[in-house]
Amino acid sequence: MNNNDFDEFDISKVLGVNEMGMPTADVKKTNDQLQNELQIEYWKGDIDRFGTNGSQEGIFLLPNYNLKDIWFPTSIKIKPEPFEAVIENKEREYHIEYRNEKIKTTANKELS
Repeated sequence: MNNNDFDEFDISKVLGVNEMGMPTADVKKTNDQLQNELQIEYWKGDIDRFGTNGSQEGIFLLPNYNLKDIWFPTSIKIKPEPFEAVIENKEREYHIEYRNEKIKTTANKELS
């Protein structure tokens, strides 16, 4: 793929996001919901303190902000922030919304 582009950068230039932070007070509950609704698997980590769900192509970082207070290697405090995204997994596209530590998903379409 040729990604050379010399125009001014804006959001339309983003090709993909590899990691998305999803801080939570309950890593296991959040992971279970991701597994059930998006069919993505727990990858590795500590199910109580800091887990990861997905794969190296795209992963949700699940820190328990009550047990882990900053994003390594920065001094930025971990706290839940709302976001919306469209993700692809197993030939299906999903819309995901994360707000107030609750996940809302909608399967948009099958990809072929």
